[in-house]
Amino acid sequence: MIELSRKTVAVLALGALFALTASAADPTPQTTISIPVPQLPDREMVNYHVVELAGATPVGDDLLVDGRLPKVLINFTARLEEVYQRLTVFENAVLAVDMEGEGWRMSKKVRIPAQALDAYREFFTTEELEQFRPWSEGDPARDQTVLRIATGETSVERKWASTAVIPEQIERLRLVLQDIVRALSEDREVTNPVAGYEASVGDVLLGDDQKSYRVISILQQGDLLELQSLTEPVRRFVAKKDLHLYFVAAGPAPPR
Repeated sequence: MIELSRKTVAVLALGALFALTASAADPTPQTTISIPVPQLPDREMVNYHVVELAGATPVGDDLLVDGRLPKVLINFTARLEEVYQRLTVFENAVLAVDMEGEGWRMSKKVRIPAQALDAYREFFTTEELEQFRPWSEGDPARDQTVLRIATGETSVERKWASTAVIPEQIERLRLVLQDIVRALSEDREVTNPVAGYEASVGDVLLGDDQKSYRVISILQQGDLLELQSLTEPVRRFVAKKDLHLYFVAAGPAPPR
């Protein structure tokens, strides 16, 4: 389950109130609602202090190593009710995270420094996992965690119920992996590809609410963007420096 801070809940509630107020003032269905909010409230982003991610850079979909797919060193998945998380660590220092829940999904890939990958190789070994004997594999559709670690030509995989009490050494591995997943999904200044994005009129941005917005104007010498929702009669003004707090992808609109 993703927990929202009180400030975030208040912002969402305020946004909904603005929309309802505007609709009541002008019931015309085709009317565009303009919400002038040059300074959006700051989000309280959680810092998980995952030092290995310092220096991480976004990567595209090309993961090939010498023309082949890279080997998977660690594969971790966790399913609990509607929430699914997956973290994959590849031999070429690429980390891929996928998260989904009821009505939302997020995917991201980053490359970590070589020394960080070496630290993970040393920390995640097959020995501790080999000794773990779960009493139940759980329900893969509702309640299951899977961890697979590969060292050289040897790999070990274990499955257990996500709600089960597990040995301390395995819980330690799980907590580190969960921290990496949370850091990758929330530490936007480091891992979000929108950080440093240079906007152009016509570009499309994907919000963390999975809604798309088109850049319709660039104001204040490029420091402020006016965005038009592609699915709702809503416009937003967002400071360029804050884009990484509210959007997870950006780029030219696809050709029609």
